[in-house]
Amino acid sequence: MNQETQAIEFNIQSFYGIISGKMTDDRDWSTFRDLFIGSAILSICKKDDQGRTGITSYMLDSYIERMRSFLSRNDFYEYSVGNEIRIYGDIGCICNEYAAYADFEREKFLKQGKNFISMALDGNKWKITSMTWEDGV
Repeated sequence: MNQETQAIEFNIQSFYGIISGKMTDDRDWSTFRDLFIGSAILSICKKDDQGRTGITSYMLDSYIERMRSFLSRNDFYEYSVGNEIRIYGDIGCICNEYAAYADFEREKFLKQGKNFISMALDGNKWKITSMTWEDGV
């Protein structure tokens, strides 16, 4: 694994590490913000009752507020299951599979899904420019 791929893997693991934990745990939102460019967009694709896909997008700060609210009421542990990383010059495209649990021991399964993560080299650091995910795929 080359240095660029390691840096991207580290960012993805850091993302999951920060959002995972007990509802009483403090999250390091400053470090979380540093994983992204300031104008990053995070989007979820979700099917409605008729099976039509809708997209809800968040700017970074609104995503953090959404997660703060959820994580203050729920134990939540999300893990990367696998990554396919493609690097083209100073941009990277990552297909990430994840699984989430309500406990550290991974006994209370919640969901699984896929992320498509776009990253770019900002100076000497890889940062997330966008993330789109869908649970259950």
